[in-house]
Amino acid sequence: EIWRFQTEGKFFSTPSGAQGVLYFGSGEGVVYAVDMGTGEELWRFVTGARVWTSPAIKDGVLFFGSFDGRFYAVEAGTGVERWRFTAGDRIFSWPSPVIVDDTLYFGSFDKNLYALDLRTGQERWRFSTQGKILEAPAAGAELIYVGSEDHRFYALDIMTGEKVWSFEAKGRVYTPPVIADGTVFVGSDDGNIHSLDAETGRQKWRFRVGGLPHATVAVSNSTVFVASHTGFVYAIDAETGRDKWRFQTKKDLASSPAIADGKVYFGGTDSILNVVDAQTGQTEWVFRPVP
Repeated sequence: EIWRFQTEGKFFSTPSGAQGVLYFGSGEGVVYAVDMGTGEELWRFVTGARVWTSPAIKDGVLFFGSFDGRFYAVEAGTGVERWRFTAGDRIFSWPSPVIVDDTLYFGSFDKNLYALDLRTGQERWRFSTQGKILEAPAAGAELIYVGSEDHRFYALDIMTGEKVWSFEAKGRVYTPPVIADGTVFVGSDDGNIHSLDAETGRQKWRFRVGGLPHATVAVSNSTVFVASHTGFVYAIDAETGRDKWRFQTKKDLASSPAIADGKVYFGGTDSILNVVDAQTGQTEWVFRPVP
């Protein structure tokens, strides 16, 4: 162990890092800046409720939402607030808000997707749905994509917020979407992963994972990797939607698989890290933390 840092509340999001500093929020409503090398606290910023968003960083500024219904821009070096924007309800926007050029995008429990001026925090547009927006959107060149608890997945003009198309699922859509090779992959809580044409919204295929596909899918080498609350990791052919292999763990999986060097890394609520071959699903190694 090199160092450890203790907070008063639980963690949910992944820390963000820049210039040798880690930034993360916690359940007591505080965003921390911690030295990567030593674990020393550099500063803290207090909001009115828990922060489960991974902060986005651009040009020396930290951007994050809070369950207090506000979105904050804070100086990364000092923790000094630049601006705040008040939405109508809690802001989760997991895993992280989206920044494209000089515009920031995030959703809220108030059922709106917002686009804000990155410099001033002024609202540029909002798009209203009929359900809560828990997760972050995904941005393409001309469209931005977002799911809602109203069972719909939307593609909007990234500049104006006008709806281009929508897809209706049979469950709430709250997994963060992933765009790859002209296709959008997104999950719904009826247990399906959907493959949609990014331009038209036409469904190419769907794959039933059986449990909640809550985490973001990972796409690599024409394969979609999905973790499910039933404890399975699936490798799905991105073109056909056919099952290549599946790997079963003993506990729920809520985190996203990570792909590197031909291997898939994933962990479950049993605190075990599994590493398997991306082509075959065969175990490479397992890490179990010391009690």
